This record gives sequence, structure tokens and C-alpha cells, in this order.
Amino acid sequence: MLTNREICADSAFIVGPTPEQNVKLPVIDLPKFDGNYGSWLEFRDIFESLINNNSAINGIQKFHYLLSSLSGDARQVIASLEITNSNYDVAWGLVRTRYDNSRVLIQNHVKALFDIERIIPESFKSIRNFIDNIRKHMRALTSLNQPTDNWDTLIIYLATTKMDSGSNREWEQRKVAVAQPNLDNFQTY
Repeated sequence: MLTNREICADSAFIVGPTPEQNVKLPVIDLPKFDGNYGSWLEFRDIFESLINNNSAINGIQKFHYLLSSLSGDARQVIASLEITNSNYDVAWGLVRTRYDNSRVLIQNHVKALFDIERIIPESFKSIRNFIDNIRKHMRALTSLNQPTDNWDTLIIYLATTKMDSGSNREWEQRKVAVAQPNLDNFQTY
């Protein structure tokens, strides 16, 4: 009977642990957060992944990272706290209490959908930014457990009120060929 070593000698790969590789990854810049609810979820998830959940970093270091990532209203939330090991958990808790409010987050993303700027000059870039904004807020609302699967008619109507007349006319002509227009049809258009 052949041993594993003999079987591996004839194969093109080696079975077993691979030697450690020295790969230099690029430095990840921490995101900045100024109190804008529209960017809270992204900030929170990145900060927790890189800093808060990192057991190799002590509380004082985490506090410094938090302070360097916050500005404006968000920084004011923890401005009165001394930078100590035990105060990091208090500081992160205060920031989360202020901004991790799903009701306010949902309201802000819905408001942002209604406040998307009209497409005045018909250009590829302005239409791409328009669609990207809609997708961004819809994804955020989905991650906040909103039933966005059923919002197609509403979002299409809202979007068409913001489009220039030429694009709107083209959409009206194309949607005739679609039995049930949905956001995928609209975004593809």
C-alpha cells in the first residue's frame, strides 16, 4: 500500500499545511464619521471589524482610533470623556446609542431617496450617479430589514419624477414592452 507521501510525490500539489507566505497587504484607512446617518452603517461595520473586535488592540488604542475617526457632531458625543482603557467601552457605547437607531436610519434613507437631485443635463455620468444613489439607499433599507422587494412601483415613480424629459419619454416607450415593470427593468434601461 502506498503512503500519503508516496502518493503526493507523483501529484502536482502537496497535501498538508502550506508554508506561511509573507504577503504585504495595503494599509486600510479607517473611515471617518461626522454624524451623518447615511454613512453610519458603513462606518460602524468597518470600525467594529477592524478595531472594536480586534483583541490585539487595548482599550486606550481603540479609544484613540475612535477619536481619530470621528469629527463634528459625532466627536461631540464623546468629547467630555477622558482617554482611559475603561472609557473606551463607554465611548463606543455612547456613539452606538446615538447613531445605531434603526428608526432614524430608515427615515434618513427614505428621505434621501425623495431628496435625490433631478437629472437636468442628460449625461451618462449623471444617470449613473442617480441609479447608484437609488441602489445605495435601497441596499441600506434592505439591510435594515425593510420590505424593499415590494417597493418597485413606488421607487420607479419617484425616480421618473427626477429624470429629465428625454429619459422619461424613453422609459415610457420601453416599459410598454415589459409586462410588469420592476426596478431591475428600470435600472437596466
